Amino acid sequence: MPLFDDDRILGDAAAPVTFIEYASLTCGHCASFHNNTLPEVKKNWIDSGRARLVYRHYPLDQLALRAAALANCIEGPAFFGFLDVLFKNQEKWRDSEDPIKGLQQYAALAVCPARR
Repeated sequence: MPLFDDDRILGDAAAPVTFIEYASLTCGHCASFHNNTLPEVKKNWIDSGRARLVYRHYPLDQLALRAAALANCIEGPAFFGFLDVLFKNQEKWRDSEDPIKGLQQYAALAVCPARR
């Protein structure tokens, strides 16, 4: 599977094994993987340099598409930290009365660390 210039890569870009994750930021199963399985994969494979993870958005609905567009504004390693926040708090913002406002609040924290 080819890699692209705009792929988001977690870990050593030269790692011998590549995991490619396709995820939707509103998908509960994707959040479960990200919150419960990925930390072990990261610890045992990515942090050791044995593998890298390529994250690709696969939005399943309009809200996920907006969340993905927002996440893509985050540069460098902070991108994966922002994904962590969105997946860990997915039910809060996704299921709220105004999910766009919730996304905006998380984005404001991501761009303005002084607000934390």
